[in-house]
Amino acid sequence: MYVPIIKLDDVICDRFSEHRVFCLVDVEGAELEVLKGAVNLLNRGHKPIWLVEVCIDEHFATPDGRNPNLKPTFKMFYDAGYRAFSVEDDFREILMEEIECIAEGGANTILGHNFIFSDQPVGGVNLN
Repeated sequence: MYVPIIKLDDVICDRFSEHRVFCLVDVEGAELEVLKGAVNLLNRGHKPIWLVEVCIDEHFATPDGRNPNLKPTFKMFYDAGYRAFSVEDDFREILMEEIECIAEGGANTILGHNFIFSDQPVGGVNLN
């Protein structure tokens, strides 16, 4: 049986390109693959706001029990000019250094697994 796969860039194309849109991604571990198919959307002038579930150390059958795509998933957002904020941690900004530490075996210092990715501050706080 064949299952057709369509990239998010091909579905969205140039629709809503003059508007800021909201994208919800909950794909049980396939976040990086979704982002690989959304490069144009990630890099739009009017950057979407993304709410993405990214599990860190739950449900992974890896030797260390960690998400093997944690670092590259966050890196795609950071490289496209986004900032990451933990939803469950009062919209605390998550920096790449923290993700790298966790991905390299350090303690998981993040309270949850839902993140807002935005090129602007979130949570009503100016985080210049």
